[in-house]
Amino acid sequence: MSKTVLRRAWAGGAFAPLNIRWSVAENAYALTDSKSSVLFVDESFIDQGARLERQLPWVKTLVYMGDAEVPEGCSAYEDLIATHEPMADANRRGEDLWVIFYTGGHHSAPQGCDDVAPRTLHRDDHLPRDVA
Repeated sequence: MSKTVLRRAWAGGAFAPLNIRWSVAENAYALTDSKSSVLFVDESFIDQGARLERQLPWVKTLVYMGDAEVPEGCSAYEDLIATHEPMADANRRGEDLWVIFYTGGHHSAPQGCDDVAPRTLHRDDHLPRDVA
């Protein structure tokens, strides 16, 4: 999972993890708020993921990351990696959005908390200038 998070930032995307214990309505709220277009699913989330894809027109792609056979209508995560060339680093820095965490909290709807690119994404920022 951590590679997937870092790959999204590398590609210029943002990560908005959902909660498998939430209802379809709660996860739909998070997807609507974040306008996520790709949904990564596994065995525990495939049914809800398929419902969300049908319900929300901006969810364009379901990517299956599970161990079982890839469900119909899903792209296989490992196949996507194997069939595409590596891409250049999008150079996420400073105020670039990289994650939105949602919580049910004490509110009537999930609340999103976003964050900008952390220092851990800046591969060489911690190295002395003569090493970087």
